[in-house]
Amino acid sequence: MSRKLRNIVLALLAIHLAVLIAYTMYRIIGGDEGVYLAATHAVGLQKALYSGFFYTQMPLLPTVFSSLAQWGWKSFWILRGLAVTAGFLSAVLLFAIVLKMTRNLTIAAAALALYTFSGLIISMHTIYESPVFAHFLSLATFYLWLKYREGEKIIHLVMMGLFLATLINLRATYIVLLPLYLWSVISLSRRDRIKRILLLLAALAIPTIPTLRIIAISPRHFFFDNFIFQIYRETDRSIGYFVLNKLTIFIRTIMDPHLLILIALTILSIILLLRSKKIAKLNDIVKKPEGMALGNLILIAIVYLFPYPTLRHYFEQYMAFAIIVVAVNLEYMWNRMKELVAPVLRKTAIILFSGAYLMSLIPYLAVDIFAVRDRDHRRFLPDVKRVTARMLELAGPADTVFSEWPLYPFLTGQTVLPYTEIITSQWAMPLDHQGFIYYKLCDSIYLKEAVGRKTPSLVVAVYEPPSYYRPELDAGYDMAYQANDVSIYRRK
Repeated sequence: MSRKLRNIVLALLAIHLAVLIAYTMYRIIGGDEGVYLAATHAVGLQKALYSGFFYTQMPLLPTVFSSLAQWGWKSFWILRGLAVTAGFLSAVLLFAIVLKMTRNLTIAAAALALYTFSGLIISMHTIYESPVFAHFLSLATFYLWLKYREGEKIIHLVMMGLFLATLINLRATYIVLLPLYLWSVISLSRRDRIKRILLLLAALAIPTIPTLRIIAISPRHFFFDNFIFQIYRETDRSIGYFVLNKLTIFIRTIMDPHLLILIALTILSIILLLRSKKIAKLNDIVKKPEGMALGNLILIAIVYLFPYPTLRHYFEQYMAFAIIVVAVNLEYMWNRMKELVAPVLRKTAIILFSGAYLMSLIPYLAVDIFAVRDRDHRRFLPDVKRVTARMLELAGPADTVFSEWPLYPFLTGQTVLPYTEIITSQWAMPLDHQGFIYYKLCDSIYLKEAVGRKTPSLVVAVYEPPSYYRPELDAGYDMAYQANDVSIYRRK
């Protein structure tokens, strides 16, 4: 490793870590960050996942970090720090993977630069939500597969299985990778094949046992929370809206210059892999590094087309594999560019692409740091601090509160109104009132009765309080605070 390239790599990693730390200290709260924080806190209070409170994801994240989510800003920063750690380790893994696959430090540094200066990566790796941890675990699983492929060592096989199972128990969508890795181990193992498959299955089982135990307590709750709710979370389920949602997200994605550049390079790289015969037959997918990288990319990309509505930030979940696929073709693309494009034009093109890539950071900074959109003002850290400080002035730490945003009670440590731990309003579910209560969900009847009885000391409304409990709210509570679409009502 030349000193110059080594210094470039170290500088890129240092910049990435510094940006992640600075970004997480000032960025707005993530869209679902309050949900993950509240769920982790609820587990810390010994509430059972699914049967004790409603939760829409696999159990690993809140279970593992529950002891760190007591409440308050200290826990908030600790959990965000874990996200930054996972994000930084992902960058290290990406560099190590590309270097191992290409044996070219310049290409590995270029791949790291694409990763380091991605606004989407920075944005998603600075909040306490499951995607950043899934991103890290998917890269760790792939890196251990590369190690196993090199020497077929049992330790690498077992570690790969442990990481893959942990990934699946974090986000169920990644179960699509299980057949890929099983097929690969069968194809690669030249000796003791049965023994190795059994060892892999045993490794997969270890992180899964706690999940199976949680599911066994109430399989109906688990199935409803993780699957049925996802089907009904979008009220408009027409084919037209489904197609419109996919089309809208695609347009929003390619309007981002750095994502458009990555998508274009990825498509070109896939074509080159096929034309060059690096992937010539189906078995190459599970035996060659380029094939496994492409397999990971395609499977994760496809599975994230199914959630409805689809969200643009899902691209982050497979961006690293897109960069890896690009990296294995980068030297060829560069050499062809040198053959076909004059030096001046080549230099101009590189400057333009680099400039567009870096300029793509500006919208992320505007949204995440400066909260330029009106709807994000309430998630701006100084405004969140003002609201939570006012909540503690108006009610004690032991008082029950009903907050339409679960983040506020997490930060104040106040008792949450039952059935509103993470979902705080009526949803269009195929349930009657008793069904909502059975699945630990609030509905209009429950909220109307709770506010009518003045069960919560405070009601923290985001935007306008729903009409179904507005009369009870006006009769039993006085408005004590209002700013940026957030209103606090105190019990009379």
